[in-house]
Amino acid sequence: MYEVLDKLSDCEVKIIFFSSSSRFYEEVVNNAKQISEYSEIIENGILKHLITIKKTPTVDIEKYKKEFLIVGKLVDSHISDWKGFQIFYNGKEGTKKRIVDTYRCYKDSLDEETPERFCSRRDTCPFGCFQCCIYTTSDISSNRNDHFDMYESEHNITPYGRFNKTGAFYVDKEYLSKELSQVLFKFALCPNLNVNNIKESIKNFPDCIDPKLNSEWKYDIDYDDKVIGIRKEKSYLTNDDSDNEISMSFDELFSILEQDYGKR
Repeated sequence: MYEVLDKLSDCEVKIIFFSSSSRFYEEVVNNAKQISEYSEIIENGILKHLITIKKTPTVDIEKYKKEFLIVGKLVDSHISDWKGFQIFYNGKEGTKKRIVDTYRCYKDSLDEETPERFCSRRDTCPFGCFQCCIYTTSDISSNRNDHFDMYESEHNITPYGRFNKTGAFYVDKEYLSKELSQVLFKFALCPNLNVNNIKESIKNFPDCIDPKLNSEWKYDIDYDDKVIGIRKEKSYLTNDDSDNEISMSFDELFSILEQDYGKR
C-alpha cells in the first residue's frame, strides 16, 4: 500500500549553465565547485558547467542539505536567467520553479527552532509536509479538485475516506498514500521530506474516526445543517465559540449522513 510513496525517495537534479559576463560569475562558479558532482566541459568552443545533486534513501543527509542550499540559491538568484541554463529532474528537462519553490520553503523552515513544526504547520498537518494541503483542523471538506478557488490549497481529511451509516468515518489509506505521492512529488527534493516518516504518519493515523466516541474530532456542518465532512477539534476553541456550533440529535445527524453518503 505504501510503496507508492517510494518514488519520493530517489531524486536527481542536473543543472547546466554556460560561462557568463555577469559580475557574479566567478562567485557562482566557486560555489558550484563545492558540489561533489561538479564538472566542466567544452563543446563547440563553449564552456559548460555541470552540477548534479541526488537525494536517495542512503544519502548523507547533512551533506545533501548543504549542497541543496547552495544549488537552490544559485538557481534562485543567478544562473536561471543566464544563457544556456538547463535543468533536468530525473533525466527530464524542466523549469526552475520546482527547485526554487522547494528551496524557498526549506529555507523558511530553517528559521524555526524545529523544522518539523514548520513542516507540519505546528502539528495541524499530520503527514509531515503542509504542501500536501491536508489540515485536520480545516473546516474545508471539499476535494482540492473542486472549483473553490479561494480554498484550492487547503482541505481536511474528508476527501480521503467515507462515512458509514452510523456516522463513523473510515480513512482510505491506499487512496491517501497515492494522493500524497502525487502532490508531494514536486517537493521530493526537500531535505526535510522523509518518506519513512510519511509512511509512519499514515500508518499511525486512525483507520476509523467516530466523533461520538472521540472528542478530538467533530463533524463539519454546512450552512444547510448538512454533514459535509469531518475535522479535528481546534485546540484553541473557547466557550465563546460554542454559540457558533450547530447542535442536533443523533437521529437527525444519521438521517443527514444517510442522505449525503449512503449512495456513495
